[in-house]
Amino acid sequence: MTTPALFSSTTDAHPLLHIVAFGGGVESAAYLTETLTNPEKHTVDPANLVVLHAVVGSEYDDTIRDCQNHIFPLLRDHGIRLVQLSRRGPRQHHGIKILYDTTTPRIMHRKGPWTLAQHNEMNGISPQLSDRRCSLNFKGFVLDKFILTEFPGRNYTHTICYNRDLCCGFVICPVSTLFGGSSRRQSSMRRLRRG
Repeated sequence: MTTPALFSSTTDAHPLLHIVAFGGGVESAAYLTETLTNPEKHTVDPANLVVLHAVVGSEYDDTIRDCQNHIFPLLRDHGIRLVQLSRRGPRQHHGIKILYDTTTPRIMHRKGPWTLAQHNEMNGISPQLSDRRCSLNFKGFVLDKFILTEFPGRNYTHTICYNRDLCCGFVICPVSTLFGGSSRRQSSMRRLRRG
């Protein structure tokens, strides 16, 4: 009797899928802009790119406006699939809800059935940046659940963009590394806003 391998050595019949966790902020907008305007440099095939947005229910009006006016047209022009997801309720067994799944995005949803603010109010928690637990519960859980359900057994990369100033000091921000730090990131956003 042989012991099954921990990782399968068979090749996936599908090409490698590139999943981007899009937070709606400068870092993920810069990553998408750079990647889609120069895919060869970043070795990403736009045909195999999926953008996921975990809706937590607390986006600023200017974030929604900028995404709808600048990022969504870019995704539409390249035929990129955007899936907006949220939690269904306070417990993980309540599952997730797909709010929007399209290759022609126009609307950024403000909230889903269960928001981070509702969670905080129910549990007597004030907003904080200490341990990023909200990111695990309201972003990580939602994204992981969708990926495992939608793409079972599929090989993929998962890019997560974040503000490196909000992270612990030992984490290297992939966006800052990829784009050469904050000056390059700001340059990308200026170019994006010019259209």
